[in-house]
Amino acid sequence: MQAQVLTGWTLRQLIIELADAVSLATLGTGSDNRATIPTDPNTLDQLTRAINRGYKSFLTANPRWTFLERPVQITLSADGTAAQCVEGDPARYLLPSFVNGNPKGDWSFIDDRADRVCIMTMHEHVVRRLRDGSPDTSGTPLYGCVRPLDPPKGGSLRAARHELVLYPDPDEAYVIEAMFRIGAHELVELEDRHVAGAEHDMAILEQAVWQWRQLDTPGLPQPTTELAKSIAMDRATTPNRAGSFVSTFQTDRGNKRLPERRTIFVNDQPL
Repeated sequence: MQAQVLTGWTLRQLIIELADAVSLATLGTGSDNRATIPTDPNTLDQLTRAINRGYKSFLTANPRWTFLERPVQITLSADGTAAQCVEGDPARYLLPSFVNGNPKGDWSFIDDRADRVCIMTMHEHVVRRLRDGSPDTSGTPLYGCVRPLDPPKGGSLRAARHELVLYPDPDEAYVIEAMFRIGAHELVELEDRHVAGAEHDMAILEQAVWQWRQLDTPGLPQPTTELAKSIAMDRATTPNRAGSFVSTFQTDRGNKRLPERRTIFVNDQPL
């Protein structure tokens, strides 16, 4: 799987920043007195939950965040030995933690190994029936589905994860890619990073501080200073998207009808 380049703060960094903001920072010992994550499990749990609530507040504050659409690329494995293969199954691949549903379209082959252009996204029960009916079939994958990953036998998952399931099993190391719309997801491991990018670190911290302080002051108004900066920054970097042609006016002069005038809209603004 192609590495997803994430540049924002890790959960560890967010915990340290939030702890510092609410006067719970823990300093190192000896000559290294840099702030570290709190050692008290209860405090660490409360800070982590406040960060995830703040992260969700940030993500849902603007439905047009450009970073919420993200490509995911996977290199398939015919023998099931790839690191992303689930339980050594060549048809099952663990997806990044920020994926929580089906892609926006089909999976595209981006190399020249395949004899077709895409893997069709299907409902889970369709892929399951195909796999159950012909479990040993291999070739160029035709269908795929994204489904929640079951926890390992006798174990559990700290956060919900999803997997891609293909049919038939791949017979080569095909490279495929799909575009996903990211929803609110949980930061679990200390090295997990948020998806927004480093330019939005302060806005996420602002929302996390708000969520923390709401525990003592319910109904505290949501702060928007850093959030507004992030929205403006994101809007300024949004690529142009051409809208449909629309008529701006139609008039008659006598019996002569003037040609219909049309305008192109880019980013909801007429050219």
